[in-house]
Amino acid sequence: MGEASLGPGSESIEVLSLNDVPGLYLLLQGQHNLELVLDPDGSVPEVDRGNNSFALERDFNFQLLDLRPDAPADSNWPGPVVIGGSNVVYGREDDAAERGYCLAYGVTYHGDERAQAWPQQHSIEMNEYQINQWVFYYDLDPLSGPDDVQVHALPIWKVAVGGNPVLLGNQSFTINIDESNAVVESDEENNTLTGVVRLAPSQARTIVDTPDSERATVYPVYAVPAGALDEQWDINGAIESIVADLQAWLRLRTHGRGIIWDEADGSLDITFIRLERSASELAGFSKPWKPVIEELHRNGLNGPNKIYAVWHPSVSRVSETVLCGVQTEHESVSYAFSFFERVAGGKNVCVNQPVTMAHELFHAFGAVAPCATNYASDHAAGVEDDPNDLMYSGDRFGIPIELDERRDDYFDHKIPGCVDTADSPFLEPRR
Repeated sequence: MGEASLGPGSESIEVLSLNDVPGLYLLLQGQHNLELVLDPDGSVPEVDRGNNSFALERDFNFQLLDLRPDAPADSNWPGPVVIGGSNVVYGREDDAAERGYCLAYGVTYHGDERAQAWPQQHSIEMNEYQINQWVFYYDLDPLSGPDDVQVHALPIWKVAVGGNPVLLGNQSFTINIDESNAVVESDEENNTLTGVVRLAPSQARTIVDTPDSERATVYPVYAVPAGALDEQWDINGAIESIVADLQAWLRLRTHGRGIIWDEADGSLDITFIRLERSASELAGFSKPWKPVIEELHRNGLNGPNKIYAVWHPSVSRVSETVLCGVQTEHESVSYAFSFFERVAGGKNVCVNQPVTMAHELFHAFGAVAPCATNYASDHAAGVEDDPNDLMYSGDRFGIPIELDERRDDYFDHKIPGCVDTADSPFLEPRR
């Protein structure tokens, strides 16, 4: 309220809009105490300051907002759906927070416009696995008013990679919004959406290398031991999405340069291999990946201008140490492995698949040479100075992961005669 000039015996009527009261949306519907204090700072000389306040009780009946999860048809999404197509596999838009296959749904805002301020607390259960809300991203700009729909997207591939296997076919899901009841709503019973989404193949399964040019490419392979569960990473969007996430991470750190992946008809050319040996048989080898490499090489995955990026559902253990990845060569052909394995509850032991594969591929590109400034002498082909570095060799890993941030070890450095992975033929040319 503004200043008022009053003469003797006169009065002034002031109107305060409760819409202007900060934090009003936290008020609950019901009875509240109101107190009005005049001249709280005592700036006006008065005979009696004891009569400058007055209080009363009033019942408040708000027009409450309502949040409701819906199939987001109003935003041109055909209901909860796994979105296919090459334009989605590599990200719906260049600056999307996540890439890959997503489950999309909408939250409709009814009632007061203050619904925009809700804290967006979600959970979703799919295939008996609950996903934390931090893996969501929000597709639309801030809402302009009531009855608008905001689309939310859950990266399905993060469920497949980090939680239980997500196989093709029908999958049930349950979405809960505003679980802590941070928003007081006119209807608290419509904050759950259940349904079934049908997961279609992201591409046809390929069991042979599609003929292509002889240029340098990284070739993705999904190699499953005999008798092991086929989690369909090659055709359920998991590997495509991991690659898209890896590419997005790398391009942010290389002025737009990604890895040159082997493609066929505009999509990743992923080969599926059902191995001859079982996981238990492979575990009997001191280096369980060696017989896998020999079999891949024997089956034609041996191109001299290729690096084979192999996803393999069996973690290797050396001296009781879990290895999530390894890079090695066989008859001058390079193979980079990213392992994964399920434990109790379906959780994956090696969950950060994009970083693991990026690490092993940069080994294949030549990182880290002994001439590097911070070469880790006690650990082959690593650096020792920065726990956040992709090629860090210690055990104090940081977040986020960076790519030779000071440019003094293995990428775009200025060390004469030292291997520089920025010159790798497996990376897209400099712009």
